[in-house]
Amino acid sequence: MAFSLNLRTSFLRAVLLLILFAGICVPQTGTVWGNPIEVNSYEGLVQALKIANESNTPVEIIITGSITLEGELPVITKEVTIKADPHQPLGSIKIDGAGKYRGLYINSSDPVEINGLNFTNCTANGSDGGDDASGGSGGLGGAIYVEKGEVILKDVHFQDNTARGGDGGKAVYNGPSSGSGGGNSEFGNGGSGAYDDADSRQGGIGAGDGGMQEAVYDPQRDQTSQAERTGGGGLGAGGAVFAKGGTIKFEYTQDYYEKYAGQNGTNPFQNNMSAGGSGGGGTAGDGDALGDGIFLLKGGIVFTTTAGETLRITSSIDGVAAASNLDWDDPETY
Repeated sequence: MAFSLNLRTSFLRAVLLLILFAGICVPQTGTVWGNPIEVNSYEGLVQALKIANESNTPVEIIITGSITLEGELPVITKEVTIKADPHQPLGSIKIDGAGKYRGLYINSSDPVEINGLNFTNCTANGSDGGDDASGGSGGLGGAIYVEKGEVILKDVHFQDNTARGGDGGKAVYNGPSSGSGGGNSEFGNGGSGAYDDADSRQGGIGAGDGGMQEAVYDPQRDQTSQAERTGGGGLGAGGAVFAKGGTIKFEYTQDYYEKYAGQNGTNPFQNNMSAGGSGGGGTAGDGDALGDGIFLLKGGIVFTTTAGETLRITSSIDGVAAASNLDWDDPETY
C-alpha cells in the first residue's frame, strides 16, 4: 500500500512539474491555455492579457474570432504579441468597441506587437464635468492609446473609431466656494469650479478649465446674483491612435495591399474622428478636436510600406510632435 501511494504521489508531482515548465495556465473558467493563447471572446481576451502582464516571458495571443468589448480591457504592461488567426482572411478578425470602449491601452517598457486586427467602433470617452462648473476630461485614442514603449502595428486597420472629450459642467446659483474636481482622464482631470475670481483652476492636458465667479441677472428675483461660470469641454484627440510617448511603427505588407487596395492607394484609416466636448454653457468654450487618425504628443511614428505600393493617409495626423517625428522608410512609396 505504501509503495502504491508513493508511486501515485510521484506521478502527480511529475504532472505538475510538466505543467509548470510548459507555461500552461489554468484560468478560473477551467480552460487550459498554453503559449500561444487562443481566444475568441471578451472574457478570454481579458484573461489572456492578465496572464501576459504577470508573465516573465513574452506571451503570444491569437484571436480566432471577432470580439465585441463589454468593458475596458486591462492595460498592457509587458511584452506581448496580439495577432489575428493567420488561417482567417486578413481583416476579418475585428476588435469592436461597441461604441463605448477603447480598443487597447499600452503602457509597456517592452515591445508590443499587434498583427492583422481590424479595430472598429472603438471609442475613448472623456468624463463629463460635474454640476459645479468643473471641466470635462480629454477623450484620447479611440482604438489605441500608447503611454510609452515600442509598439508595432502590422497590417492593422482602423475604421469608425472615435475620441470624444467630456462635456463641461453646468453652473449653479450661489454654489459652494469651490466645486469638486472635473472628470478623470489619462492626462489629468477637468479643472474645479470656483466661486472666487482668483481660484478658477485649469484642467490637466486635454481637460477643460473649471469655471469662475460671474455676475448673472436673476429675473425671478429682479437682481444680479453670483453664479459659477460653466466648465469647458474636454479635448478629443486621436480618433484611431493617441501617443503620449514611445515609438509606433506601422508596417503594411503585400497581403494588406491586396486586401484593401483602392483606386487611389490603400488607406488604413477610414472614417475615424475626434470630437471635443461641449462647454457647459454661457462663456465656457468647447473642447478642441485634433487628429482624426493619429495624435502624437511625444515620441515618434514610422510607416513601413511595401515597395511599389501606395499608402494613402486621408485622416489627419496632428499633435505637438507630429511635424518633426513622422518618418517614412521609403519616401517614394507612400
